[in-house]
Amino acid sequence: MARQIMYKGGNHPTPVNCSACAADPRPRNCGGRTASPPCCEAGAKQPCDDKVIPTADKDRGKDYNHSTFLDIIIAGLIGLRAAFGDTLVIQPLADKSVTYFALDNVFYHGHNVSVAFDAAGKRYAAKGCTGLCVWVDGKLAAKSATLGRLSVELKK
Repeated sequence: MARQIMYKGGNHPTPVNCSACAADPRPRNCGGRTASPPCCEAGAKQPCDDKVIPTADKDRGKDYNHSTFLDIIIAGLIGLRAAFGDTLVIQPLADKSVTYFALDNVFYHGHNVSVAFDAAGKRYAAKGCTGLCVWVDGKLAAKSATLGRLSVELKK
């Protein structure tokens, strides 16, 4: 269902409230836009107050690209993939051209998980990380000098 709504651009379009949009230009006031549309300007030929205006990204949904990009980074580059059970597996697809990355505060199976990679040991040295490191609930749970598969048993 969520994908159907996403592809249609949403089933509940928001009408433009020109006065609210001028005072507070957030999408909920501006018909899904982050700025006041031109039809709200004084002297507009066709005022749009209380009308629904189609958005340019109607066909793919306004958040579709953003969520796909994050999926590629989290599951692919960093290698954190959701799974059943009490074992967290990190298997990054990053290669030697990536010198560092970090993913912080991911809520996973009731735990706060952070993953970082620092080939030179300069960026995250204060946290004791050289290479690939995984923290669970603020404690270093696993580390490896190189990029590769890491497994961590999650405690209940």
